[in-house]
Parts: sequence; structure tokens; C-alpha cells
Amino acid sequence: MDHRPLYTVTQFWTHYGTKKSDITVMCNGTCFHVTLSTENFQDAPNIKDQYLQYLDALEADDLDVTEEDLYDWALDPLLPVFQRIDSNPTNEQTFTIYEYFHPVTLKYKLHAADGILAASPDDENNASPRHQGVVLAPSNHYFPWPSFRLSEISICNKDPNDALTQFPRKVLANKETICYFKAFQPGCHREALHELNANLRIDQLKVEGGLRVPRILGLVQGEDGSSYMGLLLSYIDCDGRTLEGAVRADTPKHLRQRWVDQVNSTLKHLHEAGIVWGDAKAANVLVDGNMDAWIVDFGGGFTEGWVEREKAGTVEGDIQGLAKIVDSIFES
Repeated sequence: MDHRPLYTVTQFWTHYGTKKSDITVMCNGTCFHVTLSTENFQDAPNIKDQYLQYLDALEADDLDVTEEDLYDWALDPLLPVFQRIDSNPTNEQTFTIYEYFHPVTLKYKLHAADGILAASPDDENNASPRHQGVVLAPSNHYFPWPSFRLSEISICNKDPNDALTQFPRKVLANKETICYFKAFQPGCHREALHELNANLRIDQLKVEGGLRVPRILGLVQGEDGSSYMGLLLSYIDCDGRTLEGAVRADTPKHLRQRWVDQVNSTLKHLHEAGIVWGDAKAANVLVDGNMDAWIVDFGGGFTEGWVEREKAGTVEGDIQGLAKIVDSIFES
């Protein structure tokens, strides 16, 4: 059975006041910019009400409704278009992330047609998806890692038809080094600097063992020369597995203890060097194919339920998050 995703939602924006939304989708090298507005549903109260119900539920953090529910409903009229583009044959076996970030862009708007949700080309829409990456002026910041152009980084994907649909994570730099591509969130300059500075200090640590964090191998530079799209990190072959999914009822005690010891040891080394993890939670601990645990994500921030807001970004917050991670390991 074919489990390939037909499309991937890459950006979602909504303004709860004006009731306008934008969904950005990638499908086999084509970017779709889809606009929703109650103004286009005035002739179909049932469609307008359905749309508003989704927005109200999302604004209220209703656990029974997710953004994916809105995507499924809103993008249904475009499925035939996605299927047609997805079926386009490709003669290429490899693609670069330049091709991913420079796709053909089509703009659509949703509206009502005979009481049914429909989509049509939006020639009047001059908007575009948000600018990718962050600006790091070389004169203000120096980092020792090499910079790579988008065209120097190939996408590693078993199926070429997926390469320009799914966001590139596993990549090949200069045709020789497998890396994990971690993109900077558009405009998040402070978070990017926080992560870069944390990794700079990690690189300076003189630790023989027990420091299980991916290392920066390079920076991905934007085409303008001053912006950066993200980081190239040493690749942890975990197949998307984190502690959240790795701990099961039948997980042996010795394996649980190994994960606790590895996370504890890594965090101890970081704290001794004055480095704070920040977003301490089970989802930020990868478990590789050898069943070893790795701490990731030094971009700052915190997650409610793991670290209290007033303790975010502190050693005390890390210790609080660690205690909950340990509980989750032994109580599952």
C-alpha cells in the first residue's frame, strides 16, 4: 500500500479577528498558497459556519479539533490538483534543497460554488509565503562552522517523488557528509542566535564522554548571502523516535536506566559549562538505533507541563524538566 503523503503543509497563518487564513502546501515541487476568508463564503452559510467552528475551536485550544482537521476540510477541493501534480514523472534521482526552497508557486482562494466548498486560482493575490531564514550580519556575529549554499546540499530520500513534497531533514552536504537539516523559523532571529551560541559553547567543551548532543557541521546560507536558512547537524539515525514513543510497557528496566543515565550525564556536563538546555522534555530526547539517548534543541523556549514559565531558560527549569522526563521513563 502506498503511504506516501500527497502533500505537506509547510505554513499556516490565521488572524482570528478578521477570520482570514493562509495555508501553504508543498506537492512534488509546487508550492500552493491557499487563502480562506469568510468574505468568500457569504453565499453559503453552512460553509461559513464550518470554517468559523474550526477557527473558534483552534483559538480556544479545543483538544477535539486540530489544525490537521482544518487542513483536511480546506484542502479537499484541491485534491485533484495535488494528485495531478504528484503523478508528474521525474527523471531526476536527486534534488537539492535549493529546488525545494525555489518551487513553482500557485495561488488559490477558497469560495462557495452552489453551496459546495471550491477552489479557484487567485490572480489578485499578491501575497507570498513568509521569507525563509534569518538575517545574521557577518560583521556582528562570527561562527567557526563552514557555510553551505542551498545548491551544495542534496536531499536524501528513498523515493525521488517525495523529495520535493516532504520537508528535507536528512541531507547530504558536498556529496559526502550525511547531516540533519534543522531550519530556522522565519524571522526568529533571537532563537537562532540562542541556538548558535549554545552550540558554540558545546563545541568548546573538553569532555571525553557522556556528552550526547548532535554537533553543528555547518550553516546553510540563503541566496542573498546575509540570511541563513538553518543548521547542518550530525545525523542521529533514530527514524523519528524520541523518548515519548520509545518507552513502552515492555521496555526493560536496564534500558530505561540507561536513558536516564545518559540524559543526566549530558545535562550535568552542560550545566557545569553554564549551558542551559531550555526546552527540556521527552520529545527533545532522540533514541537512536543503538538505543542510546541524545538531547536536542537548544533554541530556547519551554513547553507547558514540563517546565514552569518562571523557570524557563534556567538550570532550575532544566532540573524540573529532567525530573519529569525520569518520571515518564519509569512510569510508562
